[in-house]
Amino acid sequence: MKRVIPSFTIGLLVLLSCLPLRADQMIPLPIAKLSARADLILHGTVTSSTVRRDPAGRIYTTVDLKVEDDNLPPPLEVKSNAYSVGKEKLQAVSASASRDQNGVIHISLVNIDAKQVQDVVIDIRGAKFNAVTGRILTSGKLQDHNTFEKPDAVRPDAFKDAYLTSNTMKVRLPPFSVVVLELK
Repeated sequence: MKRVIPSFTIGLLVLLSCLPLRADQMIPLPIAKLSARADLILHGTVTSSTVRRDPAGRIYTTVDLKVEDDNLPPPLEVKSNAYSVGKEKLQAVSASASRDQNGVIHISLVNIDAKQVQDVVIDIRGAKFNAVTGRILTSGKLQDHNTFEKPDAVRPDAFKDAYLTSNTMKVRLPPFSVVVLELK
């Protein structure tokens, strides 16, 4: 007895073989192998997770993580006046923060405005600091630079225009300055 396969079934099989159907089996790596491959390892608590699909149809999970790692730099937001160069407008002050291995916070501030002093207020709510010290790069003229003949034309000096209050730190940045503050 011959078995007859209807042409509809053959057509359906041909159609299905042309479709880009794909399933990848993913095998999770052990923690030891993941750690060996990682550039950064965070410890924290998962606050939420959501399963999503990207435009290519791949499924992925987004995870919100409350990080409790004291070695991460603190968040820092500094608002300043605008500085104009031709048609371009930039923030006059840029800043970054870091925490060293001893837990000391360092805040770097740069005022790119060559003529105006910038008064900056930094929110330090949630942290307790007893003292702020600072260093500033100084020189006699804006165009100064160090050479073999004048190795100290631009040099670090003590900076004393930073003040702590209960929830903020106030800093008065001279024109065209680079300041690094240390909070303890």
